[in-house]
Amino acid sequence: MDLDLFIFSSFLALSLVLGFMSSTKVTNISEYAIGNRDFSTATLVATMVATWVGAGFFSNTLSETYRQGVYYLIPASVSSLVLILIGYIFGPRMGEFLGKLTIAQSMGEIFGPRVKGITIIFSLQVSSTILELIFGTSGEYATIFSAIIVLIYSALIDHYSFVTGFRGIISVGIMAMIMSTADSVINSMSVIIAHDVCKPLGFKWAQNELWVARITAIFSSIAAVIFAIKVDSIFKLVLC
Repeated sequence: MDLDLFIFSSFLALSLVLGFMSSTKVTNISEYAIGNRDFSTATLVATMVATWVGAGFFSNTLSETYRQGVYYLIPASVSSLVLILIGYIFGPRMGEFLGKLTIAQSMGEIFGPRVKGITIIFSLQVSSTILELIFGTSGEYATIFSAIIVLIYSALIDHYSFVTGFRGIISVGIMAMIMSTADSVINSMSVIIAHDVCKPLGFKWAQNELWVARITAIFSSIAAVIFAIKVDSIFKLVLC
């Protein structure tokens, strides 16, 4: 077996095995949504970076920067200011919301059930839109890697040759960041459906919020894959 393919396949298989092993330790919707909140600083930083640099970065930002150059890079780089605003302005003011599972839950405790209902509606709309945007061009490996591996490889192939296994390591790193971004959105959507929609409506079959969240995650993932295969450009979604 090719070493690059072996490294990449091993990463996916190991992620699946560890995922199943970790899932047995989750007993309620709170642990599913935010864990036990005992993360180290290194873990939080790595998670934020992996979530921020996701599928949209590789399949859209890199390719458009390569195609349009500085005309696209300058306006795209402004989005980095969001992290500064969150860290210095919004973050310090969000202490009272620690422990809340969703924005709708926080809004409901502050402004009442009506505002909570409105927030739920908008949360579903925004979550579905973000899910579509993130998976818009990441349905197939060729599309995922075309933004960075193919471009860099084609630029260097006349002068350098990669050591065996190097591309496999790069692919694993890219997939890890894409998976981090994708599972964050899927996790948020699952918690919203289970905690803010099914529970308030009083469905008997939805009393087990953890079960509902996991089922929602499965169906939303399948829908995202189907959508990703059919849509080949993120700009088509924006212009629709």
